[in-house]
Amino acid sequence: MSQWVLPEYYDAYYSFVDGKPSEDVDSNPKETIYCLVFISTIGFTHGVKKPELRWLKQYKESESLKESRDIAQKLLDEIKSGQFPDLYVWVLATSYAGIDRNGMAFLQGMEKEIESLSLSPDKVTFGTKSLTLSQAKALVWYNFSLCVMAPRLVDKVNRYGLKKGIFVVDRLGGNDKTVMDFMELVSNQSSMHKLWLRASEGHTTKPEGIGFFYINRKGDDGKVTGPNATMQFCLTDWMTQAAYSFKNPGGTRDSGFESDLVQLVHYLGKNNYLEIIELKGDIDWFSS
Repeated sequence: MSQWVLPEYYDAYYSFVDGKPSEDVDSNPKETIYCLVFISTIGFTHGVKKPELRWLKQYKESESLKESRDIAQKLLDEIKSGQFPDLYVWVLATSYAGIDRNGMAFLQGMEKEIESLSLSPDKVTFGTKSLTLSQAKALVWYNFSLCVMAPRLVDKVNRYGLKKGIFVVDRLGGNDKTVMDFMELVSNQSSMHKLWLRASEGHTTKPEGIGFFYINRKGDDGKVTGPNATMQFCLTDWMTQAAYSFKNPGGTRDSGFESDLVQLVHYLGKNNYLEIIELKGDIDWFSS
């Protein structure tokens, strides 16, 4: 059974992040809406009593359609019963056409700024490492999306009197070290760094830091704690499935199951648990 994971830093506000369908731009139809979902439940991160959800598992681990529908309904029932009083869900929705176009523009901007980074027709090379062009476009867009949501994370940090804001991200495909090195390059050595710094603008109290990391790490027992074993990520996984069904009608394996997921989104929206943000159009690279 998945476990509620306590934070590495008790002075931080955590938002768990997952996306659907996948971060690889070229493997998905350009008209598909990619949903990046951020959830926070501060009570279930900082040691407040947590509900026993022994039936909650990752969507892909469901053994049947019936089990998937049962989980979706149970999750809605739990939310209605008040088990998640501080739950908040942000959904960032963007077409793959937009990610493809803007991701490429961002990479071209970065190439002018970072000496160690170069583009070719099929890959991005930085130092001694490389990514496919498709994955790099998605990752630079993902980093931009975190920047878009960072001011909201700062709001939560200040609301709860904490010092840091941390996005806990799911695996982004490929080699973890290469992906994280690229994400850190984007965050620290490109003009994207300006957006990270702007996250605290307008706030009298500024956090000590805003950033992101993977949940994959070894616990005290020596076992690796990954998204599949993390209850917060199981919750994020289902919210992501629901957001994807809401934004891409007809994209799930069963119309009844899709209806269950859309019902969950409608309830969250009507009861102030959820905000959907749509990013459209061309976005200029913000170099000086």
